[in-house]
Amino acid sequence: MTIEKLINKINDARYKGYVCGVADGAIDDEIADMLNDIVADDLYEEEYRWYWISTIVYQIGDTFVGLRGVSSLKSETMSTQDCCQNVMASEMVPKSTTTYVDK
Repeated sequence: MTIEKLINKINDARYKGYVCGVADGAIDDEIADMLNDIVADDLYEEEYRWYWISTIVYQIGDTFVGLRGVSSLKSETMSTQDCCQNVMASEMVPKSTTTYVDK
């Protein structure tokens, strides 16, 4: 499966579960087999009243695919279905940053 087909398949599924569920086979086992190598997680966190959304980045060969969706719920009485947020996939590129610390 190509990266473009992978992204389209995830986006077309309109999956409303946890973002990490996609890699666990919630949509398709073939997709789960491709999403093995996590490069970064909990990126670009957004806090809402009852839940958190974040991005997980996977490396597939030389390409990076980001999955954005519900990463955490704040209430035990709700499910990810209550958030009305679909997991969305997109191709990503690495961006290096420089930081400094005391010597």
